[in-house]
Amino acid sequence: MCLLPGLWCAAQETPEPGTLTGIVLDANTGEPVARAALTLSLAARPGLSIDELPPHHETITASNGRFRFIALPPGRYYLRARKAGYLLQHYNPRPRATGAASIPVSAGPAPTQVEMRLLPQAVVSGRVLDENGEPVERAHVALEALEYSPLGRQQLWPTQNTATSDLGEFRFAGLPPGRYYLWTRLRPTLMIEDLPRLRDPDVEIETDYVPVYYPNSPDIEGATPIDLEPGSDIQGLDIRPRKFPVYRISGRVAAHDVPGAPTKLMLFPHQSSPLAALAGPRTRIQPDGRFEFAGVPPGRYHIAALHEGGEGRNPWLWQSEVHIGKRDVTNVTIAYNEPARIACDLSIEGDDSDAPTRAPIVVSLMPMEGPIVATPHGRSEHRRTFAIESVVPGHYWVQVSGRPQPDSWLKSIIFDGREVDESGLVLQPGASARLTLVFAPNAASLAGAVVNRDGETVPGVTVALVPERPNPTRRDLYPTAVTSSDGSVELKDLAPGRYFLFAFDHLPPGAHPDPQFPKPPPTPAPPPQNEPRRRPQTQLRPPAPLPQ
Repeated sequence: MCLLPGLWCAAQETPEPGTLTGIVLDANTGEPVARAALTLSLAARPGLSIDELPPHHETITASNGRFRFIALPPGRYYLRARKAGYLLQHYNPRPRATGAASIPVSAGPAPTQVEMRLLPQAVVSGRVLDENGEPVERAHVALEALEYSPLGRQQLWPTQNTATSDLGEFRFAGLPPGRYYLWTRLRPTLMIEDLPRLRDPDVEIETDYVPVYYPNSPDIEGATPIDLEPGSDIQGLDIRPRKFPVYRISGRVAAHDVPGAPTKLMLFPHQSSPLAALAGPRTRIQPDGRFEFAGVPPGRYHIAALHEGGEGRNPWLWQSEVHIGKRDVTNVTIAYNEPARIACDLSIEGDDSDAPTRAPIVVSLMPMEGPIVATPHGRSEHRRTFAIESVVPGHYWVQVSGRPQPDSWLKSIIFDGREVDESGLVLQPGASARLTLVFAPNAASLAGAVVNRDGETVPGVTVALVPERPNPTRRDLYPTAVTSSDGSVELKDLAPGRYFLFAFDHLPPGAHPDPQFPKPPPTPAPPPQNEPRRRPQTQLRPPAPLPQ
């Protein structure tokens, strides 16, 4: 690591405008891309209100792929391109890298020049056929990928979903390169309860079509992945669901007659994507509180009762776990726990006023156990007090989005007088709790550059900070930034403390807080500074490409 002295100059009263020129090319062929729609936006600091955001500029590439923006105030800009048949992309010298690289535009007549390469979209198409080879109309089909959840663990997440045509056909377009899994459910009853099914007394073991992954596996372990490259057009993927042995789950909902209690239940596998969970079977609670799910394959499940909350209220999600083997499960009791309420306060050190904040704050409660289906949340709407209503008792960690004002940082989260750490918080039934978010002014920052072995700066590399004391529940302590077109990088609005620096050729969003994610050797970061005109500088060497 090499520390570089910061260079500071006096601000000019009226800086001369700058110019940005460049060309847009096909990343596969190198040919110019004509009539691509470009949007150029000046980088904005977090914490600004909508009215304070800088305006953006638009243009369209010429027949030779070239473009030009003039009369630009000097600063750092982000460039976005849209063109049919290509991915919607932000400028990054490494087209397959994650994240947008900024472009510094200087004052004066000499234009800043960039080359942007667009990735052609990938396409996947096929059919859903029944056991007789007949097309299935209106089957629910989803394309899923392994991504990192807000809890920092890998989980299948839907990228696109659709319903099959009358020919049983489906098509997904606009796909980036990566590994995907196809999932289908024959019954198009998303968000609708299944009708009661009578048992055939002459059938010892019931069978039925169940949700499957391509080509016909009821679980992800037996699925065949689909690997896509830029411009891939994979056709003829036929999903042929077959019937599997299925069983029934029955029981009773306790306190079903509580005012406002739910009238429906839903069932979802323990290891499932949010879309697959929400597309799972539903059933109606009978007047005496009894319920039954039919057509359930063996596995580990969660039964949830969802209450549609009113305005400003979160759903009540009563949840019970059940294991089903090769027999019916009966006498399941779903307990009712009175929901809790959390009053939220925003505290800004050095500012005891009740004045509205510059930007809204969103507080989300992420369940630390089980699938993420519902996340209770509250929004400040520029106020310093607000509430999260109808929260299911349980174990949560707190996710805070937004800053009340520019250059502020989240100092601590206080729950009922105790600072929230990586263990999260526990809400008891019927609790009336208080959550205080303490922000401090003068956030720290860190600036530097990524250089190769020859001392040349490297654009388009993702730089990530990891705190010396890991705390994956505080995602604001794991910031990332992409080196700009000149190889420089700056991380702002940091909590003061000690960090390690990493540079990645490719970093999946949300991956680096995971201690199991492979990382290159770290660089100890100089302590971020929150004193004006003191901005530590550092150099990083880019790592070898990581396994995809």
